[in-house]
Amino acid sequence: MRNDDRGLTLIELLVSVAILAVIVVPCLSVFVTSARINAKTRESATAIGYATSILEELRGMSISEITEEFGGKEISAEPDGSTADYMYFTEYPLDNNSYIGSRKVKSMKLLLSIDRVSGNDEEAAASDTVTPEGITLSPPVLYRVKVTFYDRTAEPETLRDAKKRAELTSEIVK
Repeated sequence: MRNDDRGLTLIELLVSVAILAVIVVPCLSVFVTSARINAKTRESATAIGYATSILEELRGMSISEITEEFGGKEISAEPDGSTADYMYFTEYPLDNNSYIGSRKVKSMKLLLSIDRVSGNDEEAAASDTVTPEGITLSPPVLYRVKVTFYDRTAEPETLRDAKKRAELTSEIVK
């Protein structure tokens, strides 16, 4: 009997490549999908980080300071038609190392919506309390603040179709 050690035939090679392709192609689609999901998550995390820092900054500001700081273009209603006591749309500058997805961005569009939930100026004036030291204390007013980041190409007229990057809502007592 003769021992044949000449190697693989062309048919054996083609069959092995076909089997490898059947196994590898589905695995590659998983990697591509995973990369897309990671990019979207990174975008959201960046925008949520900025929205959180804005909410924390707003907690230490009066309403007049807020309107001075963020008072861009005042708009009358949100894309869904809801209204608030104060609503501003402005360009929000980001730091130099901000990336949304894979592109470096210098700013995002910010919609700041502030709605008074409880208390008003008349109620506050009527229920002011004067301490023995002569200090006037007004009851707290509760505001609902919503920070929404949009793509930098968004404009007030096109917010309904613009891509939201992040949206956070918090209540602030002033």
